[in-house]
Amino acid sequence: MRLQADYTWVICNNAVAMPFKVVIPHWVVKMNKRKRDGSEPVSPSSKRGTRTMDSERSSFSTAAPTVKKEESEHLLLPIVEHTIRYSRSEQRAALQEIADNYEKAKAALQRALDLKQSYCEKILASKDAMEKKLRAKNVEMEQLREENSRLREKAAKSEEQELTIRNLRSQLDAVIGRDFDLRMKAAQRDLVTVQNNRTELLQQQHLQCMNQLAAQHNQMLNHLLGYYLPAQDPPPPAPR
Repeated sequence: MRLQADYTWVICNNAVAMPFKVVIPHWVVKMNKRKRDGSEPVSPSSKRGTRTMDSERSSFSTAAPTVKKEESEHLLLPIVEHTIRYSRSEQRAALQEIADNYEKAKAALQRALDLKQSYCEKILASKDAMEKKLRAKNVEMEQLREENSRLREKAAKSEEQELTIRNLRSQLDAVIGRDFDLRMKAAQRDLVTVQNNRTELLQQQHLQCMNQLAAQHNQMLNHLLGYYLPAQDPPPPAPR
């Protein structure tokens, strides 16, 4: 039996090595402490209503007389005997129960660790799968970025080509317009020339027809005259 700093007696049973704490009344501890210090004992009645660090209100607060060392030890014996409640068999049963509870707690802890390990493995597997998906998505996004950049370059080139085509079309329209005007004017001149030539040709053909008609008329007239008029001698030939 030994006294701790928190004013509790610790009783060690060497057979089971199981300590029991016995709470000492506050007034007994203070009284013994003052006796060791050589000071006057303090009546417990003056300390009525106070609390210790590890015990509740003292049940002996009404006892006021001064107690000697022998009497204090005599008062402590019933408290110690009342505190130790377990026999050896009960202690063994309690220890067995503690061991069983320890084994159960150990098994539960092992199951919890196994469950934690399985959850960790599942989480790691899902993490690896997510990382693979993320890498695939990153590769796909990189390809999409490259394709987008190529499409933008093509769009810029197509815009440049469209602008060039518009400029060329405007220039071609201008050139075609001028050429069309020139061709129209040339066609009008050719038409006028053809019409003039055709008029002249028609006049020439008309004149030829008129000359032919006149020659035929003269021939018919001479024929008629030769038929109705007597024959005349031909004129003499001209002298040479």
